[in-house]
Amino acid sequence: MPRDEPDDTWVALSETPVQDRPRVHLDLYASDQAAEIDRLLGLGASHVDWQDYPEGVDFAVLADTDGAASA
Repeated sequence: MPRDEPDDTWVALSETPVQDRPRVHLDLYASDQAAEIDRLLGLGASHVDWQDYPEGVDFAVLADTDGAASA
């Protein structure tokens, strides 16, 4: 159930406090990962630097504009 009235481009499904380790995240795939990361950073996302991730992973963790992280 949407938290707010949806429009053609956006809907918020729930409201939860920002967590250090969120239980829910989105896995997004792109043909040009670097370009997609740059696009999301330009829209207000920010890099998340969790120390538990091993070197050389093939994914990026970003936080949305409210600070909630997604992988």
